[in-house]
Amino acid sequence: MAKKQPLISVVVPVYNVEQYLRRCLDSLVNQTYSALEIILVDDGAKDNSPVICDEYAAKDPRVKVIHKENGGVSSARNRGIDEATGEWVSFVDADDFVHLTFFEELVKEAENAVQIVACGYERFTEDEDKTEVKSKDFTVYRKPFWEVMQGGEKEKYIVCARIFKRELLSNFRFRGGIKYGEDALFNRRLAAENPDVGFCYIDLPLYFYYARSDSAVTKLSHKDFEAALEAYCEYFSEKNERCKAKDFYAETVLKTLFAYRYVATYTEDKGVKKKAKEAYFLVKDYVKREKIFSLKKRLVYSAFYHMPWLYRLYRVMGDRTLLVWEKGQKQARKERKKNKK
Repeated sequence: MAKKQPLISVVVPVYNVEQYLRRCLDSLVNQTYSALEIILVDDGAKDNSPVICDEYAAKDPRVKVIHKENGGVSSARNRGIDEATGEWVSFVDADDFVHLTFFEELVKEAENAVQIVACGYERFTEDEDKTEVKSKDFTVYRKPFWEVMQGGEKEKYIVCARIFKRELLSNFRFRGGIKYGEDALFNRRLAAENPDVGFCYIDLPLYFYYARSDSAVTKLSHKDFEAALEAYCEYFSEKNERCKAKDFYAETVLKTLFAYRYVATYTEDKGVKKKAKEAYFLVKDYVKREKIFSLKKRLVYSAFYHMPWLYRLYRVMGDRTLLVWEKGQKQARKERKKNKK
């Protein structure tokens, strides 16, 4: 008798993505792995996205649609988690799509006593057609999620391109009010509260991330940066002991400000740079007072702060697909300048 496939709940937040939505949904309903519960959370979209969602639900009984007032991507994901009934939960953004064997490959590794299984991802722009995986040869590694979050792996920054054991999320939700960095905060919190959770990574790009030129990143302001820092500081000050966390807390805040300053290169709000400077010196005083970080680590973070190009190089070397994202942002900036003339 064949073993029953574990059900995977796929949560897709939907907001004004009518031009990309069918591509995403086609990649889900046509998966080689069929035991799926596809939860489309219409987050108050004002275009034709809700109609498209209802159309797919009418054709495929695995598709469930939730229409709600706009509350942001974290709110939509949280609603999806609330509705999920699967053994595993996955998050897919509506402007992205996945390889047709995405869930089949992840579930193979899910049998090996882990609670999170992730795979590689690739960014692409409007000019590129991403449908095939470049290589069938790949490696797999397993380690505690806490170690992953303390390392330099690019997969710690996103919540897509993976599946989570649903019981891991039973009392865990996304923090609202953040426009950038909500994925990294979610992962860091999850690792801090569940340091022994087993994590498996498949070095195969099965998730395709669309680097939109009109993404929310281009609209980031210093207020968004302040909101993100406040969320990090609030959480880790409360959970400091549980996180093991004075050094983890300080590193988290530093990495947040470096990341915001990096993406702010492509925004119109130059106030982020000023706020990043204020945050940096606050953390620097904290590190000195609490006597944390080795000399090497202090020098590295000081270099990242004083030489932003070095931080960019560090990120790009760890994730070459950022070059694709940068290309899209540069094109968008040129278009904005042209429209102002």
